[in-house]
This record gives sequence, structure tokens and C-alpha cells, in this order.
Amino acid sequence: NGGYWFVDLPREDQIFIADQFDLLPWVIQLKTANGVIGIVHSQPVKIEERYNWQRFIKALKDDEYLRGFNRVRDLCTWERVIAYNENELKENIKGIHAVVSGHNTIPQPLRQFNFYCLDTGACYNTEEEGYGYFTLLRADTLEFV
Repeated sequence: NGGYWFVDLPREDQIFIADQFDLLPWVIQLKTANGVIGIVHSQPVKIEERYNWQRFIKALKDDEYLRGFNRVRDLCTWERVIAYNENELKENIKGIHAVVSGHNTIPQPLRQFNFYCLDTGACYNTEEEGYGYFTLLRADTLEFV
């Protein structure tokens, strides 16, 4: 999925960039007047067959909860189940006011219960792909802009 610019860099630059990425958080929790909004790259991970933000955060800290490519960090970076399967969520993700993600490029912003996906392909050429624009979500009202 892209990244060719990185492969062509000198090894020292690759190591420097990787070290900088290691300093970044896996999730961000934004406190609002209405409750905490969780921000994660692709989606929270289902733990013990349930979507629960607090269990996800605990499992994220202990990344060995799941093994192989199904490690929690891998899944919250790459998973696409919620955004692409309208029947995946049966209720709100527990333990959080809302969850916001990107990664899953969709033609229009998506809300499923308290999960919001707002990657509408701003990096794409509208004429070639048929869509591609920037979407924002107001933290105070949870309305797409």
C-alpha cells in the first residue's frame, strides 16, 4: 500500500523514521464535554468476541494478547471489518462515547452506532476513482463536515 518512497531511502533515514513512528501513540483519546472519543487508525479490535474500548486498550498495551499477524497492533492498523461489513457491529462499542477511524477508504463518511469512519479518499483523483475528498468530524456534535 504505497511506501515506495520509504524503500528508496538510505538505511539510516529508514531507521530514523521508524524510531520516530515508535514514539507515536497507537490510539488517541480525546476528552469532550459529551465523553471520550477514541481515535484509531483502522478500527478497535474485537476482544473475547466483543467490541469494548477498555478491553481493546488493555490488549493493546499487552500486544501479545493475539499472536502472529493477528496481534492487536496489526489489527488496529490494518483491519477493515467494521467499515466494510454493515452487519459487524450490533451495538455501540462499549466503554467509549465514540470511535473515529480512517484507513478504510469509502465514497462517503460512515457511521455505525458509535463508530465513525471518515476516510473519503482525499488522496485520490476524483476523476479517476470516482471520489476523493476530505471529511472532518466535529468532536462536539459528532457531525460530519
